[in-house]
Amino acid sequence: MFIGRDTELNKLNKLYYTDEFQCCIIYGRRRVGKTRLIQEFIRDKKAIYFASLITSSKQNLLKFKREVIDVFGDDLDIEHNDYIRSLISLGLIENEKPVNENESKRNIYVLKDNLFKFWYRFVPDSLKWIEAGLSESAYEDFIKPNLSDYMGNVFEDICIQYMMRKNGAMELPFMFGNIGRWWGEVNRRQEEIDILAIDGDKAIFGECKWRNEPISSNIIKSLIEKGDMFPQFKQKYYFFFSKSGFDKGAKDIEKENSLIKLISFEDMVA
Repeated sequence: MFIGRDTELNKLNKLYYTDEFQCCIIYGRRRVGKTRLIQEFIRDKKAIYFASLITSSKQNLLKFKREVIDVFGDDLDIEHNDYIRSLISLGLIENEKPVNENESKRNIYVLKDNLFKFWYRFVPDSLKWIEAGLSESAYEDFIKPNLSDYMGNVFEDICIQYMMRKNGAMELPFMFGNIGRWWGEVNRRQEEIDILAIDGDKAIFGECKWRNEPISSNIIKSLIEKGDMFPQFKQKYYFFFSKSGFDKGAKDIEKENSLIKLISFEDMVA
């Protein structure tokens, strides 16, 4: 039973039944009923209700897509949306699919331009500080603490570009024909692989870490275990990219296993 909030519901319904686009922001302290108000408002309407999770942006996008399909049906073809096509043609977004899965329903739409990624990640939250001439404070308080997290996906793009250069120079174990990211559900668990480069039954699995600590042997073992999810590949190589290098355990594994290659950020820009 929903009691009270008649004033708020009436305002929301008044906006809903206008012929114009509306953007309504509902704000307030925690535990005052904001979520319950929204759920009551959309109860008798065709609506998409999405609450983000504390996880990666990729998993949130997949969850959002499922919510959209639940409302509009599995035959929804967002590719033909004029707005989406316009953004793709301008090079602002791209339709990303797990590598080697052209017909996958797990595709997501992501910002393609890193300038836009940076803008929408940091500028809106720090705009009032920037407009007040406090750009240094904005950087120290809002941008710098979250920069490593933001650089995670950007670093993956840099690593993929590095692999493509090495591929063109024939400096890899084999010439791959396809490269990208992979994500999906395996044994009821969501798994992600930062880089998967493939050619026939050969594959290079890549892990990219933009952190202030070196990659450990546990990360290497984890990626090798993920490689076991792909029995179709008979030759498997494992590349690790790190901002802060590698610890002794990781270096020892590389010495013992010729299928493993450790690449520091300094190596990439040398």
